[in-house]
Amino acid sequence: MCRSIKTLFNFDPPATDEEVRGASLQFVRKVSGFHHPSQANHEAFERAVEDVARVAQGLLDSLRTNAPARDRETEAARARARAAKRFGREPPARTDRVQRDGGRGMEVRVGQKARRSLEVTEATVRAYAEMTGDWNPLHFDADFAARTKFRRRVAQGGITSGILNALVAMDLPGPGTVFMSQDLKYVAPVYIGDTITGEVEVLEVHPVKPVTRLRVRVERAAGETVLEGEAWCYTFSGEGALPESG
Repeated sequence: MCRSIKTLFNFDPPATDEEVRGASLQFVRKVSGFHHPSQANHEAFERAVEDVARVAQGLLDSLRTNAPARDRETEAARARARAAKRFGREPPARTDRVQRDGGRGMEVRVGQKARRSLEVTEATVRAYAEMTGDWNPLHFDADFAARTKFRRRVAQGGITSGILNALVAMDLPGPGTVFMSQDLKYVAPVYIGDTITGEVEVLEVHPVKPVTRLRVRVERAAGETVLEGEAWCYTFSGEGALPESG
């Protein structure tokens, strides 16, 4: 059960809060059967993750052993050896990093961050509507928007989350990266004329695959968070064989 949950006890350095929460998230996903809970279940889901994380951290703090702490690099090497035995070949060494940009030596490490900004203009909102068909009056009708809790026109949510696509594809992890999954929460609106800044932080790097788990956040210029959550990414190297032409 929960093969994606790794042992966290007795490591040097010790497991981080992010690792404990990540393991708790995987456990709750397994038990609930939800990878992305619905709006109706979101609060219960998040509360369960926090409860499991608290209990797990208490367990780690209470456990005692006379065994020497396990080294993370050594455990990663053992994981690669198990993968080699299982799949018949040695996978590339990936402990806390993943190669990107076609394997040209650039690395991604836990704790790395990247940011980029975007000014949300009338042209931005209109271009997004033309591409997607989202002509919601909240974005274009000032009188309509004035009668809502927003009081004025807001930008489409896809513009807010879209800055994350640019971040992972161009900055971190970088070119060749695509989203595998996203768990996002929109906590405040973005108004036309706002400048938003997206930020991603690497929480986890798979030991044998070009897969990363990111904390994601978007804020307005004043520092107010408008979107937050987590995402999983896969980084393609572009080194696969091209199909033969006819």
